[in-house]
Amino acid sequence: MHRSAAHARRAPGSSVSSGTHTALTALPGEYGGTAVWVVLMMLGVIVFRLHETWPPLARLRPVLVAGGAGTIAVLVGTSIPALVAVVRSRIFALTLAFLGWGALTIPTSIWRGHSIEALQNLVFCTVVVGGILLVRPDEHHFARLRKGFLAFATLLAFALFIVGRGVGERYSVSYSLDPNDLAAVMAMSAPFALVTALRQGAGARVAAFAVFGLLCAAVVRTGSRGGTLALLVGLATLLLYLRMRTRVGLVMLAIPVLVAAWFGAPQSYRDKMSALARGEQDYNATEYGGRQNIWKRGLIYVRQDPLLGVGLGNFDTREGRYLEEQGRVGRWTAPHNAYLQAAVDNGVPGFLIFVSMLAAGFAAAHRIARRSDGAEPEYVGALAGFAVAAFFLSHAYAYHLYGLLGLIAARDRILAARGGARVSAPPPVVTGRRARRFAVPRRSGPGRLAPSFPR
Repeated sequence: MHRSAAHARRAPGSSVSSGTHTALTALPGEYGGTAVWVVLMMLGVIVFRLHETWPPLARLRPVLVAGGAGTIAVLVGTSIPALVAVVRSRIFALTLAFLGWGALTIPTSIWRGHSIEALQNLVFCTVVVGGILLVRPDEHHFARLRKGFLAFATLLAFALFIVGRGVGERYSVSYSLDPNDLAAVMAMSAPFALVTALRQGAGARVAAFAVFGLLCAAVVRTGSRGGTLALLVGLATLLLYLRMRTRVGLVMLAIPVLVAAWFGAPQSYRDKMSALARGEQDYNATEYGGRQNIWKRGLIYVRQDPLLGVGLGNFDTREGRYLEEQGRVGRWTAPHNAYLQAAVDNGVPGFLIFVSMLAAGFAAAHRIARRSDGAEPEYVGALAGFAVAAFFLSHAYAYHLYGLLGLIAARDRILAARGGARVSAPPPVVTGRRARRFAVPRRSGPGRLAPSFPR
């Protein structure tokens, strides 16, 4: 009887998964069997840039291999109905729209070479989103993607402390990710580590909390104020989806971590964060190349080219032209704001597509948390962290944004096909007073199950 019951739990078409290979009959089409491994390679190379931690690997052009050959490998064995289902994803459709509109700006761009280079980046971003959605949509394969996402972030954080390099007391580990960019990636990944810790038994929970502490320490190591704000906002957003008792417990656990991170941080980092808390102004508010003056000039550029903008990836080129118009010599600066970057480069329509893409991501992340009864709030927390970091960074075409959006779209699709029903990982075995806190999931409405960890 026990063996037959276990077999029944794995039967295709089952409406509730026990955490392994349950198929989704509501999602049409055939999916390639090796897609998950190819997409994991995409996440590690394209999104997290792990090959850049060891420069000799860059000579092998792993991004081209992962993006080009990987796309072919994913498409092999994928049926037309599965491809149609991917295109129907709202997040992927908006990603395609953003790519298409960016391509339309190239003929009128200031510097077409920059636009073509930025377009190539957007193509890889679109490939990442589509590749994640072409992985077989079941709990088993998606769990591999989620674990890989967190594992790659952890490896990047380890590399920062082992082979990190930087100027002064600000460190990074990748030439594609400066300290601010790396801090945004760490802040975006921290909610995954925290929620993973809540789902595990005692031993695994300690390991997951250690990973969470490592990611937080990595944010401090970069010396990024924007990354710190992104981390705090992302975690605060995550807490909103948890029950009060769990919120209090996590805050109590976070206090010693934050205190240790604060006193272990470089003095320059503490000085900058203290100045930010006091509202003191620095070069960002006073100098020509400070963020506030850059943003003011950016609004001028939007008013001058509202339809097609200055061309994909041409904000810094427009800065150079503005200097020439003013008879000045200086640095061609980046926008340091993803929203302004989308508007200046692509005009108002491109800005609206970009914001709609983020809004679709937030809506899907909220649905994931709601359908799982709050058991999976990491997606909305991670996207909230990115949204804050993007206010200070030129991340409209950042790979890690699209990797996160792909995960959100895939998870939303799986839970929607199940009607929201889900059983999370088995709860840890405990006894005594704490046993009630880890009770077996119970029904909490039509087609839904309560989470197996205390919220």
